[in-house]
Amino acid sequence: MIQKTGIGKEKRKMAEELVIHTNKMDALATLANGIAHDFNNILSGIVGYSEVALSMTEKEKPVANILERILDACEHAKTLIDPILAFSRQNWQAGDEEPMRLAPVIIEAIKLVKVLLPANIKIRKNIVYDTAIIFASKAMIHKAFMNLCTNAIQAMKDKGGTLAIELKEAEVDQASAITDNIAPGRYLMLSVSDTGHGIPENIIGRIFDPYFTTKGNGEGTGLGLSVVYGVIKNYKGAVKVKSIPDIKTTFEILLPQILMTDIS
Repeated sequence: MIQKTGIGKEKRKMAEELVIHTNKMDALATLANGIAHDFNNILSGIVGYSEVALSMTEKEKPVANILERILDACEHAKTLIDPILAFSRQNWQAGDEEPMRLAPVIIEAIKLVKVLLPANIKIRKNIVYDTAIIFASKAMIHKAFMNLCTNAIQAMKDKGGTLAIELKEAEVDQASAITDNIAPGRYLMLSVSDTGHGIPENIIGRIFDPYFTTKGNGEGTGLGLSVVYGVIKNYKGAVKVKSIPDIKTTFEILLPQILMTDIS
């Protein structure tokens, strides 16, 4: 009886922490969404006026080169908007969502991961060639997966280790659905594990916050994991993390399976 009571208290504490974290992330998402749209509107004005000025300027004049540099800078700035919108996930879509199988996307991404691997890191994979269908953007799923792998590689860059990637089908019951804040049902579970330095308990609750990073200057923007969080939540999935410092860290992504009739 005492043991059950303890388990009940632990579950309640986890549920309370999840609510607090979800509320915090929603508040940050609202802020990020507003900033991203305002920034995008400003950029649109700069681009529009620059294009008009460029069309009125002879190409050989120095001012044309300056305007072209302004346009190039604006294009670069636009690429910064997508990660913020992905995190904010409010009415945001990549534009290329479609019914897709996850395994081929992950297998292709692993080929790129292998190119990035230092000699002291080995890769282990267990990919179920699923027939299950999810509804998502291949590009955004690829981006989220690569962010997780890059993060794992950076965690092992000093002492080396093993990058483990697994894809399988999973069933989420009612109790787990409540804990993970998702709907019960059939999912695909993608996990990325590393044997690096791990995540200290005192910061694990902050790792999905935008711009939060433990990396040194020039080693990361702090947007990688928040983009993963935003992308997966946008597709009605969940992201979970478990870490034992200096032993193993695992990120699990859950993406809901769909029936073709769901989108017809």
